[in-house]
Amino acid sequence: MRVLVDLPDLSGLCVLVIDDDDDSRATIAATLHHAGATMTSAAAGDHALDDLTQFLPDVLICDLRMPRVDGLGFIRQLRARAAEDGGRLPVIAITAYHEQYDSAEATRIGFAAYLPKPLDLDQLCRTVRKVTEPPRAA
Repeated sequence: MRVLVDLPDLSGLCVLVIDDDDDSRATIAATLHHAGATMTSAAAGDHALDDLTQFLPDVLICDLRMPRVDGLGFIRQLRARAAEDGGRLPVIAITAYHEQYDSAEATRIGFAAYLPKPLDLDQLCRTVRKVTEPPRAA
Protein backbone atom coordinates (compact mmCIF):
# COMPACT_ATOMS: atom_id res chain seq x y z
CA MET A 1 0.00 0.00 0.00
CA ARG A 2 1.38 3.39 -0.92
CA VAL A 3 1.79 6.12 1.67
CA LEU A 4 -0.82 8.85 1.39
CA VAL A 5 0.79 12.20 2.18
CA ASP A 6 -1.33 14.89 0.56
CA LEU A 7 -4.83 14.05 1.74
CA PRO A 8 -7.38 16.75 2.50
CA ASP A 9 -7.86 17.44 6.19
CA LEU A 10 -10.95 15.57 7.33
CA SER A 11 -10.55 16.48 11.02
CA GLY A 12 -13.87 16.91 12.75
CA LEU A 13 -15.79 14.72 10.30
CA CYS A 14 -17.48 11.50 11.32
CA VAL A 15 -17.81 8.94 8.53
CA LEU A 16 -19.87 5.74 8.50
CA VAL A 17 -18.57 3.13 6.03
CA ILE A 18 -20.96 0.38 4.91
CA ASP A 19 -19.27 -2.51 3.12
CA ASP A 20 -19.54 -6.28 3.56
CA ASP A 21 -15.87 -6.77 2.64
CA ASP A 22 -13.66 -6.65 5.75
CA ASP A 23 -10.51 -5.67 3.83
CA SER A 24 -12.26 -2.84 2.04
CA ARG A 25 -13.68 -1.48 5.31
CA ALA A 26 -10.25 -1.69 6.98
CA THR A 27 -8.50 0.09 4.10
CA ILE A 28 -11.07 2.87 4.01
CA ALA A 29 -10.94 3.20 7.81
CA ALA A 30 -7.14 3.50 7.83
CA THR A 31 -7.22 6.10 5.06
CA LEU A 32 -9.91 8.21 6.70
CA HIS A 33 -8.13 8.00 10.06
CA HIS A 34 -4.88 9.11 8.38
CA ALA A 35 -6.78 12.12 7.00
CA GLY A 36 -8.11 12.97 10.47
CA ALA A 37 -11.70 11.70 10.32
CA THR A 38 -13.47 9.70 12.98
CA MET A 39 -14.75 6.51 11.43
CA THR A 40 -17.26 3.83 12.25
CA SER A 41 -18.44 0.98 10.06
CA ALA A 42 -21.17 -1.52 9.35
CA ALA A 43 -21.00 -4.75 7.37
CA ALA A 44 -24.53 -4.42 5.94
CA GLY A 45 -27.07 -1.77 5.04
CA ASP A 46 -29.60 -2.93 7.62
CA HIS A 47 -26.98 -2.66 10.38
CA ALA A 48 -26.15 0.87 9.24
CA LEU A 49 -29.82 1.88 9.31
CA ASP A 50 -30.01 0.60 12.89
CA ASP A 51 -26.82 2.52 13.78
CA LEU A 52 -28.36 5.74 12.46
CA THR A 53 -31.00 5.60 15.21
CA GLN A 54 -28.15 6.11 17.73
CA PHE A 55 -25.98 8.73 15.97
CA LEU A 56 -25.75 10.69 12.72
CA PRO A 57 -22.39 10.88 10.96
CA ASP A 58 -21.45 13.72 8.61
CA VAL A 59 -21.21 11.45 5.57
CA LEU A 60 -21.69 7.80 4.64
CA ILE A 61 -19.71 5.66 2.21
CA CYS A 62 -21.82 2.75 0.97
CA ASP A 63 -20.98 -0.25 -1.19
CA LEU A 64 -23.71 -0.92 -3.73
CA ARG A 65 -23.45 -4.70 -3.78
CA MET A 66 -24.03 -6.35 -0.39
CA PRO A 67 -26.19 -9.19 0.92
CA ARG A 68 -29.55 -8.53 2.60
CA VAL A 69 -29.95 -4.75 2.24
CA ASP A 70 -27.70 -3.63 -0.62
CA GLY A 71 -26.64 -0.05 -1.32
CA LEU A 72 -29.68 0.69 -3.47
CA GLY A 73 -32.08 -0.59 -0.84
CA PHE A 74 -30.15 1.30 1.80
CA ILE A 75 -30.33 4.66 0.00
CA ARG A 76 -34.05 4.25 -0.67
CA GLN A 77 -34.75 3.54 3.00
CA LEU A 78 -32.46 6.37 4.12
CA ARG A 79 -34.04 8.95 1.78
CA ALA A 80 -37.50 7.98 3.10
CA ARG A 81 -36.47 9.22 6.56
CA ALA A 82 -36.93 12.75 7.83
CA ALA A 83 -33.89 15.05 7.66
CA GLU A 84 -33.41 14.93 11.43
CA ASP A 85 -33.26 11.12 11.20
CA GLY A 86 -30.53 11.16 8.54
CA GLY A 87 -32.69 11.36 5.43
CA ARG A 88 -30.55 14.11 3.88
CA LEU A 89 -27.07 12.88 4.82
CA PRO A 90 -24.61 12.81 1.92
CA VAL A 91 -23.83 9.25 0.81
CA ILE A 92 -20.96 8.23 -1.47
CA ALA A 93 -21.64 5.07 -3.49
CA ILE A 94 -18.73 2.68 -4.11
CA THR A 95 -18.79 -0.45 -6.25
CA ALA A 96 -16.66 -2.97 -8.08
CA TYR A 97 -19.56 -3.70 -10.44
CA HIS A 98 -19.19 -0.80 -12.87
CA GLU A 99 -21.03 -2.64 -15.63
CA GLN A 100 -24.19 -2.85 -13.49
CA TYR A 101 -24.19 0.65 -12.03
CA ASP A 102 -23.29 4.09 -13.32
CA SER A 103 -22.86 7.49 -11.76
CA ALA A 104 -25.99 8.96 -13.36
CA GLU A 105 -28.17 6.22 -11.89
CA ALA A 106 -26.48 6.53 -8.49
CA THR A 107 -27.04 10.28 -8.27
CA ARG A 108 -30.59 9.96 -9.61
CA ILE A 109 -31.59 7.70 -6.72
CA GLY A 110 -29.98 9.88 -4.06
CA PHE A 111 -26.23 9.32 -3.80
CA ALA A 112 -24.08 12.46 -3.57
CA ALA A 113 -21.19 10.85 -5.47
CA TYR A 114 -20.12 7.57 -7.08
CA LEU A 115 -16.64 5.99 -7.03
CA PRO A 116 -15.56 2.76 -8.72
CA LYS A 117 -13.46 0.09 -7.01
CA PRO A 118 -10.61 -0.37 -6.71
CA LEU A 119 -10.80 2.94 -4.91
CA ASP A 120 -8.37 5.76 -5.50
CA LEU A 121 -7.95 6.60 -1.82
CA ASP A 122 -6.87 10.19 -2.48
CA GLN A 123 -10.01 10.68 -4.59
CA LEU A 124 -12.13 9.09 -1.87
CA CYS A 125 -10.88 11.64 0.69
CA ARG A 126 -11.36 14.53 -1.74
CA THR A 127 -14.90 13.32 -2.40
CA VAL A 128 -15.65 13.10 1.34
CA ARG A 129 -14.43 16.69 1.72
CA LYS A 130 -16.43 17.86 -1.31
CA VAL A 131 -19.78 16.35 -0.27
CA THR A 132 -19.47 17.68 3.30
CA GLU A 133 -18.58 21.25 2.39
CA PRO A 134 -21.39 23.75 2.83
CA PRO A 135 -22.83 25.04 -0.47
CA ARG A 136 -21.23 28.23 -1.72
CA ALA A 137 -23.33 31.37 -1.92
CA ALA A 138 -23.92 32.61 -5.46
